[in-house]
Amino acid sequence: MKRARLVVSPGRAALLAAAAVLCAVPAAVLNTLPGYLPILFLLFLCALSLAYAVIVSRGLRCEGLGGEESCFRGDSVPVSMRVVNASKLVCVGVRAECFTTDAFGGVRSSESLRFTLAPGESRDFGFDVSLDHVGRYTVGLRSLRTSALLGVVSVERMSSFMKTVTVLPRCHDLGRLAVSETVRTESVYANRVSTADSVDYSGVREYSIGDPIKLIHWNLSSHTGNYMTKLLESYGNNSMTVIPCTVTPDYDAETAMEAFDGVSECCASLGMFARNQGMDAELLYEDASGEAVRSPLAGTEELMAILPGPENESGCEMLERMLELECTRRYSASNLAVCTSVLSEYAAKQIMELQRRMKSVILFYVRPYGAPEQSAADRAVRTLRAADIQMYVIPSADEIGRSAVL
Repeated sequence: MKRARLVVSPGRAALLAAAAVLCAVPAAVLNTLPGYLPILFLLFLCALSLAYAVIVSRGLRCEGLGGEESCFRGDSVPVSMRVVNASKLVCVGVRAECFTTDAFGGVRSSESLRFTLAPGESRDFGFDVSLDHVGRYTVGLRSLRTSALLGVVSVERMSSFMKTVTVLPRCHDLGRLAVSETVRTESVYANRVSTADSVDYSGVREYSIGDPIKLIHWNLSSHTGNYMTKLLESYGNNSMTVIPCTVTPDYDAETAMEAFDGVSECCASLGMFARNQGMDAELLYEDASGEAVRSPLAGTEELMAILPGPENESGCEMLERMLELECTRRYSASNLAVCTSVLSEYAAKQIMELQRRMKSVILFYVRPYGAPEQSAADRAVRTLRAADIQMYVIPSADEIGRSAVL
């Protein structure tokens, strides 16, 4: 338990003040020792009441909370604790304040438990906490408040007893998801840089401004009269790269958490899909320092350990940086999946560029039910639809499987 503080009950303090005025009348009228006895007795009771509460509060302790636990979204987590009165005095009134945080770190809900304790008595409490969104939460005891005998003041000791609950995303069936399988029969060394660029390409196309000069197919260009650019096997294996964007538009907290649910469960479902297809999957994201990190996309627990938490921001600079990085990566996975609730026209252009580079691109765009209109994102969606990008608009995390399968 941390340091104690006094909490005054305004209603009872007003009654005590009125009683003090009445007790002070004999002292003011008589101005004798018997006249002072009522007010002195009231002050003695106040001091005794406060000392009693301080002694009892020091004897209270909490047991049972602590550690870590995990569950899937929508499940309930059982929480149990024990409050023990180790003092020799009766605890006439205790209020235990339990709390649960939200994924942003603020207090989502709190509950007060009121009870009394005899000397040496312990009281067990158990309740279920329902967690409806993916993320990391803290469930614990905020404080124990011990009432004084008169009930005017209470001694409150802040508590540090808590447990961490990780709510894992659910996996959905993506059985009909179209992925590239064209390189499954290639050599296992195909993802290594070739020393002969002339044999490390899958086709040609007309030259576009910005293409490296060293990729121009000079022999073919001399025959056709137009500059032709080599299409490199920049996806040297049939694995999948998943880019999650955990930034949400300027939604309210509940809608932002629904968007984060959709993004995280898309990632988890893609990881399961890749494993079922015998494919490797990696997660490309930015860590807390802003550095780009690639990590294997394994189970849901590993995903939640590395996936950044939800952030409310305007724009999607993080997604754009990750797409830029993937566009400049020469040897990478043949399949790219983007999971996001934010989009921009620049991000759409990068996605189309990746498709032009012979990548199989899949976009999971999460837009929760009732979310405010995002004009820039709507324009980007129309652009991507016109470019025939494989795209799924997800209105809810529970709709992921239906959206991808139907």
